[in-house]
Amino acid sequence: MSDEVAAKEADSSSTPDSRAIVIRNAGDFRAIYSNNVQIKSSVWDVLMDFGLVLESNRRRLEIESHVRIMMSPQHAKVFSALLSRQIERYEKQFGPIPSAGNPPPEDEEDE
Repeated sequence: MSDEVAAKEADSSSTPDSRAIVIRNAGDFRAIYSNNVQIKSSVWDVLMDFGLVLESNRRRLEIESHVRIMMSPQHAKVFSALLSRQIERYEKQFGPIPSAGNPPPEDEEDE
């Protein structure tokens, strides 16, 4: 894939004007999969640590953090609205996403 992502078609829902959006990946860009996020906040920042659950049972929850994203509370609020809108679009196209809730950890035998 090229470092330059094709410009998105501007529409009234994505930008307030008709500018094309061009996104370039930084030299150290990487994509990760995450099935866990830990969120912390202060008056100045919202911090999100994304990672993987390595072990989950009744006695232990082990999470390996891979990346931390920090942003202002104002940016986090906009991010939250954009994420909610994206999920609504997904559910209109593919149907409701079942809520996993907080399932109990799997029982694992001691090795």
